[in-house]
Amino acid sequence: MIRGKFIVLAGSTLLLAGVAVVAAISTGSDDQGSRDSGGDHGGTTLSGSNQAAVPQIDSGESPVAEVAPPKIDDPISDAEMRDLQTVAEQMGISLQAAIDRYAWNDNFSLAAAMVSESFPDSYAGAEIVNANSAWIAFRGDAPPGALETIAIFTESHPHITVDIRTNSGQ
Repeated sequence: MIRGKFIVLAGSTLLLAGVAVVAAISTGSDDQGSRDSGGDHGGTTLSGSNQAAVPQIDSGESPVAEVAPPKIDDPISDAEMRDLQTVAEQMGISLQAAIDRYAWNDNFSLAAAMVSESFPDSYAGAEIVNANSAWIAFRGDAPPGALETIAIFTESHPHITVDIRTNSGQ
C-alpha cells in the first residue's frame, strides 16, 4: 500500500502534503522513458533507465526525520538562513536587512496560531504590518495566557512592536 509520495531531486527528498511523488531526473537525451498515468497511486511513473521506485511504507514509521516542534523564540535555523540569503539576493538587499524584515515572521505566526488555538473565543485576528510591527486582536480583553505567549515573542524579538488590540470585532 502506498501511503505517500515523495519528490527526489538531486539527492533531496521532499514530503508534500502527506503525499509522495518519486521522480527520476533523466540527464540523457534518450527517449526510453514512458509515462504511465494509471494505477492506484494517482500520479505519474517515469520508467526507463532512470526509473525510480515508489517506496512502500508498511509500518507506521514516518520516512521524515523527527524534528523538535518549533518554538516562538527559536533562533534562525540553517534552512531559514539559506532562504533569507536567497531572499536577500533576489531582492537586492543585504542579508541583515532580510533577517530584520523576515526572520521573525514565522515566530510571530506561531505565536498568533498558539493564541488562536488556546483562546478561540477571545482571539479576533493578527497581522504582520511591516518590517517592525504586527498586531494581535481580541474580541474582549486579552486573556493573561495570551499575553504571556505574546511576551515570549516580544522578549526574543525586541525590535518588533506588537500592538495588542482589545474589544475588536476583527
